[in-house]
Amino acid sequence: MINRHGEIFKLNIFLIVLGYSRLNFLKLITNRTQETLFECLFEGFRYYEDVPLEILFDNMSTVVDRNNNTFKNVLINKVLKHF
Repeated sequence: MINRHGEIFKLNIFLIVLGYSRLNFLKLITNRTQETLFECLFEGFRYYEDVPLEILFDNMSTVVDRNNNTFKNVLINKVLKHF
């Protein structure tokens, strides 16, 4: 994104889509840290006024432990598991 002064901003989109209703929660973020992920999840849960029974993630580095990952055995990050 570029503002009118020519400054460039790199933004990411955090998106939660509920499976049945397809209700969306979207937030623009400036980084991809695990702390930001947790903050976005909490905001999404507050928005929905509930916590989904199941959450599907893509292959994000804040979710998947890439050092111990194989295609057949995906290891979820320990901090995320505790979350």
